[in-house]
Amino acid sequence: MAAKLTSINGKLTSSEYREYLCDAESDIKLLPKYGIKGSLNNDTSDVVSNDPCAIGSKAYVCETMEFWILSPSNQWVKYM
Repeated sequence: MAAKLTSINGKLTSSEYREYLCDAESDIKLLPKYGIKGSLNNDTSDVVSNDPCAIGSKAYVCETMEFWILSPSNQWVKYM
């Protein structure tokens, strides 16, 4: 498993809107959701990646070259 927080609202720190870069589609289930912590990694120095994120946050999956978006129903869905 590998996923990295690449941007928060276009900046290193900002709001709860986030953009993620994932190795595999299976990483999507580890991403946080609105009001729900994720389980991306156990690195105690990483204080942001697992924090809940805003609706509209995005994830790019390198394995499939697809974008996912956190929908208003608080589910990660493939962006068509």
